[in-house]
Amino acid sequence: MEQVERLTRRESATLDAVARRLTNGEIASEFHVSVRTVESHIASLRRKLGADSRMGLIEAAHAHRPATRRPRVRRILPARAAGRRTEQDDRGMWIGWVELDLLLGDVHSLKQKRSVVRPLVADLQRTFTVSAAETGSLDLYRRAEVGVSLVAADSQHVIDVLDKVEDYVARRPELDLLSARRRIANSDDE
Repeated sequence: MEQVERLTRRESATLDAVARRLTNGEIASEFHVSVRTVESHIASLRRKLGADSRMGLIEAAHAHRPATRRPRVRRILPARAAGRRTEQDDRGMWIGWVELDLLLGDVHSLKQKRSVVRPLVADLQRTFTVSAAETGSLDLYRRAEVGVSLVAADSQHVIDVLDKVEDYVARRPELDLLSARRRIANSDDE
């Protein structure tokens, strides 16, 4: 979308805030402007991008989001998994898990949160054959922490699956992946 490239810095920031599913009041508070100013920016965005609704703006923002955009990830790998494979790497089992910190979109209750998180967990389990569950931020309705784990005979398989899980979650339009904390261990590690 070359139209997105012609936006002012403030319009780009407003579009990003709309994509994060903030309300006009939340955007106004974040930018230290009035709600009326935010409404003006949103009207300008809708006109420039040809969006007929707020959902159209969200879709435009996600289409514009670079495909390589990924959250900061802290990866903790044993030396064997980070370096070259040896015959010893084929022994034992590899256990990998990732904790995903999520910001949910237009959610205003715990019931609505469940309607977003439960399908996500089920999709992860079905698509990647992993164990997944909501593990944190249980009392917050716009935040969720989802844990995903798997066991395999090969460290590279664990790394590949966890990468795919992160990419899958990062591309979901109804939420933003804020961070991912990963750990991989071998059953022979002490």
